[in-house]
Amino acid sequence: MSVTDLAGIQQLAMRQFIDNMMDASHHPAFNRYRQLLQSWIENPYFISQLGIESQQTTLTTLVESIPAQMVSGVTLSTMHDCPPDEIEAICRYILQDKKLNTFVKLNPTLLVYQRVIAILDNCGFDYIGLKEASFQHDLKLEQALAMLRRLMTLASEKQIGF
Repeated sequence: MSVTDLAGIQQLAMRQFIDNMMDASHHPAFNRYRQLLQSWIENPYFISQLGIESQQTTLTTLVESIPAQMVSGVTLSTMHDCPPDEIEAICRYILQDKKLNTFVKLNPTLLVYQRVIAILDNCGFDYIGLKEASFQHDLKLEQALAMLRRLMTLASEKQIGF
């Protein structure tokens, strides 16, 4: 699952969506789809049309093998201009409140404008234009390292991955 914004994921609809992704067993659609799949598996005509009669025995356990826990982690995609404190707040929310493994994709703006331009130029992407102003408000490397240490400590305390 991927998230991008704290206010968005704290809205009721998103909280419910995340909770359902974490455990869909109580969601009516999940159970309805499992029942539908079971009816197809038990339908000899359906199985014969697919030519999978030899797999009938294996298919009988398919429905039970579909986990209700669809996600065990979240990827936070930090977008340009995402305030540094917002990144940490989102991660804290996911780690503390949702107790999900969390992966953070950080922006290349951590490397400062001159370094990113040099990397792009050296890799043959010298035609890509960047604005130095784009780097000014983003997370800085020192901030990121301190934030990552705090979040790794929190995840360790919660016994989940970060």
